[in-house]
Amino acid sequence: MPDEAPRKDQAADFRPWQLIGLGSLPWSDVEAALDLVLDHFPEIPFWPQLPPRSPWEDMVLQFAPGLPGLEVDLAGRRVRVDPAADLPAALTGFYQADLNQEIDHLGLTPETAPGFFGLLDRLAARPGRAERLKGQVPGPLIFGQAVKDQAGRAIINDPELRSACARGLGLKGAWQAERLSLTQKPCLIMVDDPGFYLLGSPFLALSQGEALDLLAACLEPIRRAGALTGVHCCANTDWSLLLGTEVDVLSFDAFSFGQSLALFPGRVAEFLERGGWLAWGLVPTQKYTGQETPEGLVRLLESLIRDLIRRGVPADRLRSQALLSPACGLGSLTPDAARAVLDLLDRTRALILG
Repeated sequence: MPDEAPRKDQAADFRPWQLIGLGSLPWSDVEAALDLVLDHFPEIPFWPQLPPRSPWEDMVLQFAPGLPGLEVDLAGRRVRVDPAADLPAALTGFYQADLNQEIDHLGLTPETAPGFFGLLDRLAARPGRAERLKGQVPGPLIFGQAVKDQAGRAIINDPELRSACARGLGLKGAWQAERLSLTQKPCLIMVDDPGFYLLGSPFLALSQGEALDLLAACLEPIRRAGALTGVHCCANTDWSLLLGTEVDVLSFDAFSFGQSLALFPGRVAEFLERGGWLAWGLVPTQKYTGQETPEGLVRLLESLIRDLIRRGVPADRLRSQALLSPACGLGSLTPDAARAVLDLLDRTRALILG
């Protein structure tokens, strides 16, 4: 692996309790979705993924084009290994293009991701309050579990193909970073991978080391492109693994799994000490009932932070290296519920900031 570009102190890259979004929204109209993004996430806008618009907006289908040996079955809403592909030749061609820094074939298109291009157009016309832009890619574990060969076997069980796809997903993140940086704004690329919750279960035949190697292969080209990196895991997992990586932001479902973070106080302290940021997914999405209040969510947050402080994590870092987000993407909610979640997010942040 080539040497990484020098990294500066990350502690100055955000302000405490800035809002970040995850990606998916329940709209088919791109302009309406962008209005919501820029209204609720003006400081760190993200490009929206819109599952109701097209099968292309599915997180696996959207990022499959250009990856070696795969084909998209749009009608069946799935990605599979192409039975006609010459896999050795496809892998050789993929790595040769990577070596030559030829990655345009891995880029998003207006057909597959109009939200990406729409965000760039909006910001070109009116930059607004944007301080940093956010992009996202699916992680190698969730992607590798979703893509199957003709026998129905997940490609996560194929060492060569899973490694190539992990690298390819990272290159897709680097492609985003390069284009987002043309706005003269720095960017953050999140790797969305709830698949980490499967580690140690019979459903994922990977060791912890193998999983972390795949994540590292995904993160490296993004970092080399000059972006900050993050991982979002909306399921429970062994947080010590992700805290021990070189990611700049760890995004997690604090509403459902915040207490489990306190099982790893030493790793949390080390993560914050080196300049990492915790993105607290405090506002529920899948578990949203409409009964939640900003006051109740802030009480939950304070309880979680106090638990970490009691276990030796520095209070000043917990409160100063913190971002706020929904627990997960909003794409599976109704538009009304999504608006309510975003409104609750805004009101909760206002209460935190006093």
